[in-house]
Amino acid sequence: MRLLLNISILAVAVYCGLVLLLYIFQRNLLYHPSTKNSKPADYSISEMALVEIITSDGLKLDAWFKEAEEGKQTILYFHGNAGHLGHRSIKVKKYLDAGFGLLLLGYRGYGGNSGKPSEKKLYIDGRAALSFLIKYQVPLSNTIIYGESLGTGVAVEIARNLRINCLVLEAPFSSMTDVATHHFFYLPTRFLLKDHYNSIGKINEITAPIFFVHGEMDTVVPWKFGKRLYDAAPQPKELLLIENANHNNLYEFSASNAIIKFIERINK
Repeated sequence: MRLLLNISILAVAVYCGLVLLLYIFQRNLLYHPSTKNSKPADYSISEMALVEIITSDGLKLDAWFKEAEEGKQTILYFHGNAGHLGHRSIKVKKYLDAGFGLLLLGYRGYGGNSGKPSEKKLYIDGRAALSFLIKYQVPLSNTIIYGESLGTGVAVEIARNLRINCLVLEAPFSSMTDVATHHFFYLPTRFLLKDHYNSIGKINEITAPIFFVHGEMDTVVPWKFGKRLYDAAPQPKELLLIENANHNNLYEFSASNAIIKFIERINK
């Protein structure tokens, strides 16, 4: 009996220790920045310029920018939770070749930028990037907000109640709470999370057309969470669900072509 009691106490202690470690280090699990300071020319997109974004809390963030060709829209691109700007070069090249303008924002803590990422801080970064475009005289009606994975949470927040051209969400989720609970079902994640990215609670405030693209085989952000957000989103909206795609290979299935066709269609 005493042995069983001791084992139970040990198990509870181990579990509580695991919970404490998750709470303390959760942002290390969520954010995986590369600190490499990259330049557009290093990734064969020399048509983009390295620019500086000044945030409301005084940080200077590197971003890559190219003006749109006449008659084309400008994409404000919020990347996912890992890597740096250079890792998106192949994806954004598709839009540059099609004549779109593009601002690819590097979050704080990524790509040599100072600061540490968090939900609140990434929203600050996102608003600063939008302000850059406005100061550059890019009207909201010509601004496309694009979110990739974690960046969809930033994109939805920034796009709320704005009359932008459209919103593109690549591998989106209903909330980070839902995704974390799925992966860490054995932990009380709903009570531990600091960064919630509650997109499903904000999606009804989007007034622009929305394009969703998701891989049915996605195990990082399972499709059920993208579907949950899609179902809650207001019209007009479109969905591209790619049967054999996972989280990171949507562009191998010509996702960019579908996105460009969507943009062209709503701007006829």
